[in-house]
Amino acid sequence: LSIVVTKDHDFKELFDNTDESSNLKLCDNKDDLKKILINKYNIIDENFKITQIIAHDEYFVKTLFAEVNFDSNANYQFDKITNMQNTDNGVEVEFSAIINGTKYRFDIIYEINANELVEIRAFGDYNE
Repeated sequence: LSIVVTKDHDFKELFDNTDESSNLKLCDNKDDLKKILINKYNIIDENFKITQIIAHDEYFVKTLFAEVNFDSNANYQFDKITNMQNTDNGVEVEFSAIINGTKYRFDIIYEINANELVEIRAFGDYNE
């Protein structure tokens, strides 16, 4: 794997036609570099990986919606993680998200190695 980290956009043309399986990657910031390392080698800071999953992973969001009985087409916007700690069953993550314009709080157990939502320990309106 070769990763070029540069803000020089002259290199962009070289990488426009590379597919996802290519061993040649281009990025221009640390977050993109972390995403490449997660996707290619599954190595990176655990906190960053969980944040990326909760914020952007469609499978996670659909699973979360199913568990709390939201419509699968509801509008989801990650807000922030307020607490994270390792447990015997995975990583306990307390976070907030805005769903259909209402802010909710969640306390979940996520198994990072299996990439699975294990349990929703608490869920409710953020103001409750």
